[in-house]
Amino acid sequence: MLVVGGLVVVAGVVLGVLRLVSHDGGSGGATVPSAFRGTWYGTHGGAEMSLELKDGKVGAVVGATTYLGACTETVTLLEVGDGSSIRVHEAAEPGDTVCTDEDITLTLQGSGRLTLHYESFAGSDPDGTVAMTRNGGGRAT
Repeated sequence: MLVVGGLVVVAGVVLGVLRLVSHDGGSGGATVPSAFRGTWYGTHGGAEMSLELKDGKVGAVVGATTYLGACTETVTLLEVGDGSSIRVHEAAEPGDTVCTDEDITLTLQGSGRLTLHYESFAGSDPDGTVAMTRNGGGRAT
């Protein structure tokens, strides 16, 4: 009985690991959902910004964030959530002294609206969240 129980535990662990790898996109090939793709506009800290997202798998560069007058950063897909949210990593150019690397959660808020949340900010900190739209007031270039 001890050997059988051990085999059951090993099988359960293996199946659990396989399920995790498939869910997080590591080998499952999760991609940017179509509702996120395109260009989004918003304002962060008084600066106009744009976020461009294209299709791509977890671990791939899927776009760029431009902060008008400051910098442009590459955006890499980290995780695909339940269809209404994704996580990305924003990377500054080497040697950039203005912009910093950030992990970001993007959440759809309805037709043409998206919330961008910088994970380094507390959830209740208004400076950590940017409301973005497809056709926002200013357009960063």
